Order: sequence, then structure tokens, then C-alpha cells
Amino acid sequence: HEEEANDEGRTIAPVKSESHETTELLKLIHAESAGHFERRLSRELTPDEISKFEQAKRQLSTGRAKLKKQQTLEKVRYRIEVLDDEQQQQEVNNPDIEQGLANDICTIIDGILPLIREYSEFIADDNFIRQLRNALLQQASVICFPGDVPPTDLFHSQLSTIIDDTLSQYVGSKVGEVREELIFDTSEILYNELTFFQLMCNIDNLAA
Repeated sequence: HEEEANDEGRTIAPVKSESHETTELLKLIHAESAGHFERRLSRELTPDEISKFEQAKRQLSTGRAKLKKQQTLEKVRYRIEVLDDEQQQQEVNNPDIEQGLANDICTIIDGILPLIREYSEFIADDNFIRQLRNALLQQASVICFPGDVPPTDLFHSQLSTIIDDTLSQYVGSKVGEVREELIFDTSEILYNELTFFQLMCNIDNLAA
């Protein structure tokens, strides 16, 4: 119980060390893929661009940024709960939800719900995870690369890897029984990766 209390305290405590939080940021986003990406950037960016990159990371590592993540995921969770109520379908078609990242995530989740419903009575297998991953990649690419701009190989491989790594834990489980956890994990993946993608776009704009 003492360890749980300490964990809770760390969750709600204000950021005490900005430099430490900056160092740990990519672990919050995605420990492996984002870390590899950062090391690649460190070799390719100029000192001035690296400085801008660190400034952007600091903005995302603040307590306010973490609170925004929590609030965004709560909005997504509420959206999904409303979708479960068939009587509220009309309300969902015109949601009163802020534009931006939360709306993007909800749009992507809306796109994969039919697949999850279709498999609700089945045991999740590699084929289901592959279909889910492909649907997520397609939906996320539309959001991040509008128009005729093709998604980059890095975006595709990074998102594909984290989806497979995270959702593989559900193989062998009945989809309907793990539906809520599956959707929440998917929402968190999308938040982390889309936030990281936006960070990279901001870096490009700053460096231009």
C-alpha cells in the first residue's frame, strides 16, 4: 500500500525537475521507437535545430502537458461509452468535442469500432491484430497526411511497431471481453504517436 501511495504521489506531484522530465519524455511517448528516432535526430540535426528540438520536448514534458493527455484520453473514453448506447447514436454524430488531437483520436477510433464489433464474439488472433493495425495505420495516415501527401516510411514503421508490441498481449483473449482495455490502449498509442508526430512537424517548421 505504501508503494501504491508513493506511485500516486508521483502521478499528481508537480514537475520538480524540468531537465529530468525532458530526459524521460520519450519514455512517456514510446520508449523504443521514439528513442531510436531521437538518436537519429541527434546525428542529423544542426546544434540550433537540436536546441529547438529540446525546447519543444520541454513543452511536452510539463505537468500541464501530462494533464492535457489525461483529459484528452478521458474525452475519448467518454466518446466510446456514448457510442455503446445505441439510443445516443444521433448525439454522437454531432459531438460537442473540441477540435484538435482529441477529435483526431476519436475519428480514428470511430473507424476501427466496426472491426472490433465484428470480432466481439471471437478470440483475438494474429489475423485480427493485423487487420486492426492496418485499419489504424490507414486512419492515422489520413489524419496526419491529408490530401495526396504519402505517409513517410518512418511514420508507418514506428506506428506499426508500437501497435503490434502493445496489442499482441490481447492475442488469445475474447475480443468482446477485453474491448474496453483494447480501445483505451489503442487511444493511448494514438495520443503518444500523434503528439510525437506533431512535435516532429513543429521541429521541421522551426528549422525551415
